Amino acid sequence: MKIIKTFNKKEIKIYDDLIPYDVRLKLYRFINDSFFRVNGNDEILVENQMEQHIFSTYSKTDLDNTNFLKIPEIKHILKEVENYEIQQTRINLSTLSDKNHFHVDNTAGWDVKTLIYYPNMRWIIDWGGYTLFANENLSEIEYCASYKPGRIILFDGSIPHCIAPPTNFAPCFRYSFIIQFKKNKNGNFI
Repeated sequence: MKIIKTFNKKEIKIYDDLIPYDVRLKLYRFINDSFFRVNGNDEILVENQMEQHIFSTYSKTDLDNTNFLKIPEIKHILKEVENYEIQQTRINLSTLSDKNHFHVDNTAGWDVKTLIYYPNMRWIIDWGGYTLFANENLSEIEYCASYKPGRIILFDGSIPHCIAPPTNFAPCFRYSFIIQFKKNKNGNFI
């Protein structure tokens, strides 16, 4: 595990090589068979609402069917969110033409932890698709996480972050499997 602390002491935790290959392959196949849709209204800012993104929203049943939360090798990661409830599970399908913006995942009154899993079975650095983490006023990149197959990133959802699209060298889509966990700031569920 690698821990990155942002300037204001928020944490980004990176875990590599935890999930066995056969389990990763089953997850990849499940994700690849997902029902994807295009939506241009995922943004709060009006000037960004015309841009479209390809994604798949997972229900609780879909998430259960992935068996992701039952993988023994990641139980220690899930302990960090055991007092949280799942806010959202989704798959982002990124392409060369994507236009992504920095955003945060938390909303007023909520403490949000975001887990990103990189499900692609093969990916090299020349293909891009990094996850960028910025400072609070979006003037500097604080950390750039390379897309590494099987990598899991757990971070404070109030850290501004953005997906960099894959480069024109990438022969396939870039998937990211995201689970957002939330609890209200006093620790109670609503």
